[in-house]
Amino acid sequence: MTRFFLLYFIVLLLIGLSCKTTKHVSQEIPETKNVQPKLKNYGIGKLLDSITSKYLVYQNLSIKFKLNVEFSQENHELEGILRIKKDSLIWISLTAPLGIEVARVMLSNDSVTFLNKLKREYLSKPYTFFEHLLNIELSYNDIQSIFTNQIFLFSETDEERNLAMNTNSSERDVIKKTFFRDKDSVNYVLKTHRKHKIKRMMKKPTKNENSFIVENIKIIPNLFKIQSVEIFDYIDNRYLFINYSNFDLINQTHFPTTIDFLVKDSTLTFFLKLQYNKITINQPFNYNFSIPYSYKKID
Repeated sequence: MTRFFLLYFIVLLLIGLSCKTTKHVSQEIPETKNVQPKLKNYGIGKLLDSITSKYLVYQNLSIKFKLNVEFSQENHELEGILRIKKDSLIWISLTAPLGIEVARVMLSNDSVTFLNKLKREYLSKPYTFFEHLLNIELSYNDIQSIFTNQIFLFSETDEERNLAMNTNSSERDVIKKTFFRDKDSVNYVLKTHRKHKIKRMMKKPTKNENSFIVENIKIIPNLFKIQSVEIFDYIDNRYLFINYSNFDLINQTHFPTTIDFLVKDSTLTFFLKLQYNKITINQPFNYNFSIPYSYKKID
């Protein structure tokens, strides 16, 4: 049972909550349905500014959600509440179908804490926990961005490391130096690597290469919202796909109310679905989180 809820917890943080999908999730956006707008030849800077200008503006965010997980031919359903205090705190409560709270999660800028209320256990770890356990690099900002349909970098690049040492650097600088702009027949696409580099790497990897991760982000052209994110880890044979759909107008911008995930490696496959049912912005939400004295710590 402990591993069961830890699995939910890991997937939850890996992706931003979950989904059960074996079928394609259709995009329901009135402005783009049956319309193929001509893609303008934006430069990377202009495209990034157009995308970030459409981010949801909030300081406090509360979302009621439904969560479906399909794993090893089993389906699991949960409900819950997700609350975000921008750039500082993510609070999650998970509830079983009968209305019993089974788990609570708190993410700060430097640590992750998980309460398994059924087993009366808790886990508290720094973000390096993900790197050691799952061989991935995740930060608070990555997880917040996944929840809120914003651009995130799955792994730290040379540009990001160099910029991190420059006090005048900005997130825009990092993204601009990491991605290049492309397009398909329908969407703008941000890519971290060009095809020839991927082919060269796959054909003849360097001796000291222990990571080669490619990230592709599709952008809906007239809304400038992220439609999907694909991440390929060619060295460890892992794949992550995130699809955003069913956009509603929230606080004067379009915001996805369905997020579908596919997580796959050489041995496991997860299908995950997260559905936002009620979204509330900038109210005095409760972020109560305490660890009862009787709870046992999980190492």
